[in-house]
Amino acid sequence: MKNTIFIVCFLMTLTSVSAANSGYFGKHFMIGYELRASHSFINFNPGTTLPYLENRITILPILASKGTLIMQYGFMSNFNFTQELKAANFTFSSASSTSHNFVLAYRNFGRNICPVGKYSQVGIKFILENNSVTNVSGNPPLLSSTFFPCLNFAYGRTYSIKNKLLFDWAVEINIPFPNTNLTYAENAPGNANIFRQLFSLRFGLLGPLF
Repeated sequence: MKNTIFIVCFLMTLTSVSAANSGYFGKHFMIGYELRASHSFINFNPGTTLPYLENRITILPILASKGTLIMQYGFMSNFNFTQELKAANFTFSSASSTSHNFVLAYRNFGRNICPVGKYSQVGIKFILENNSVTNVSGNPPLLSSTFFPCLNFAYGRTYSIKNKLLFDWAVEINIPFPNTNLTYAENAPGNANIFRQLFSLRFGLLGPLF
């Protein structure tokens, strides 16, 4: 009897959520592409910080009228930060970085109806940085790999474009978990790119899939 009551209550909850959630013009699953632009506020030498552009794929299932989960995969390949090393008098001939990250977060639209309007976002982000640094003497490249989790926060807004697409922009902040071993020192110049992950501006387009 108790199981029956629980199942009935559960189905009634699902029904009420579904009725309250009309989606985006009847669509309940969106996918999009974004660019995340950032630079390092902690840099080797003022005036030498290079732009950092990351490609990002966003999946947004519209689960409720006021909020939803969001999943994002970001990647950036062969980012060259040799200029920064030379400006800081490091004796390296070349330096490049490749990164992958995954975000799982909850996006709350407050008084707005999901997925259009102002929103706040909180979640978790996992970052993998692979760096390759070659010195002047021609020795094999120094390879380093760093994986670390972050708390992910964002504040942004989405705009409807002719009721067919969404334009999304946001300010994003990532805070590494306590005890995360991040270094920014002369013996680890490749890790400079990690600090570009911490604060950024992102913008992109999303479209309904089904």
